[in-house]
Amino acid sequence: MRWISLLCLLFFLHLTIHAQIPPEFDSIPPYKRNLQIPEFSLLKTDGNWLVKQQLSEAKPVVFVYFSPDCQHCKTEAKDLAAAKDSVTSFQFIWVSYHPIERIRDFAQQSGLDKQANHFFTRDPNYKIPSFFRVRFTPFVAVYNAKGRFVEAFEGGADVPTIIAAANRQNL
Repeated sequence: MRWISLLCLLFFLHLTIHAQIPPEFDSIPPYKRNLQIPEFSLLKTDGNWLVKQQLSEAKPVVFVYFSPDCQHCKTEAKDLAAAKDSVTSFQFIWVSYHPIERIRDFAQQSGLDKQANHFFTRDPNYKIPSFFRVRFTPFVAVYNAKGRFVEAFEGGADVPTIIAAANRQNL
């Protein structure tokens, strides 16, 4: 009887230990496996939704994951606002998880809310940071005019670097 009790205990112990082991973690982020612009549904500051199908197909797309409190994000926005004539053919999708009011304030303070090629959005499903595995803000991901991923920058990128990345057509 002791053997049966011992075997049952070992069996349940084995199950408990294996239940704690996490599933396999893929070390390659999704954006490096799928080089196309991801599907998304993001809430814009005007209350409407932005989805991938609404983007112009022949223009580069730049995702900027940001926090309204982040000083580096404010600098990124200021630099892009100052270079607005150089990036008019780009589509910038600014994404945050913060409340929409704070995102709207950030857009207004940066002056980018008046530029039609900048979309300020909230990601209620946390799809974008999961897809890009964002660790730092600002996080910038650049897709060329063919919709192919070119390069990602943790901690942001200066305007000439973004322009050079977006203009790469050989991918």
